[in-house]
Amino acid sequence: MKKTHLGCISAALLIASPLASAHVGIHGLHNSFMEGFVHPFFGLDHLVMLLAMGFVARQANSVKKGFVLLASVLSFMFAGVLLGELSGAITGMETLILGSVFVVAATMWKMRNKETNVVNTVLISLSVILVLFHGWAHGAELGGAVLMEFAPGMLLASTIIVSLGYQLARFIPTRFMAPVVAASGACIALLS
Repeated sequence: MKKTHLGCISAALLIASPLASAHVGIHGLHNSFMEGFVHPFFGLDHLVMLLAMGFVARQANSVKKGFVLLASVLSFMFAGVLLGELSGAITGMETLILGSVFVVAATMWKMRNKETNVVNTVLISLSVILVLFHGWAHGAELGGAVLMEFAPGMLLASTIIVSLGYQLARFIPTRFMAPVVAASGACIALLS
């Protein structure tokens, strides 16, 4: 399969994915491991952010740095779930989630030449930190036992998606995917 075919398929999946219908303010949507597992695949914000973070990890200067970045993404998402459970919703949650998609698109674009500099380091760090809010939204809306069922499913799916992004980055040029990620962010903004 040609790289352009893979790119077109990936772009179509990102743009065709339905919007997340599961953030602060909509209660009772998540009550099982399976719903937690399915949500990242069908929530456009999660899907785009996690695939993009896989691309960013692939752009790291070494495999070790890439895996550390992947582990950081998953750790921050889990930390976000815990913070959301402990503190509840914060003002501007959806804006932070939407903004994270544009930040990771900028990170992908800036790192396309695999340069190491302060700007890239700041963008990578900011992208990882913003993943926190993708988990926080769910922790804020779910309580106790429900969260204990939903969160493991969401984290398992997140691991699969970020790993898939890491592997897809071998075949799809970042110069192509960075604009697709930004366009997906625009779709989320327009349809939210």
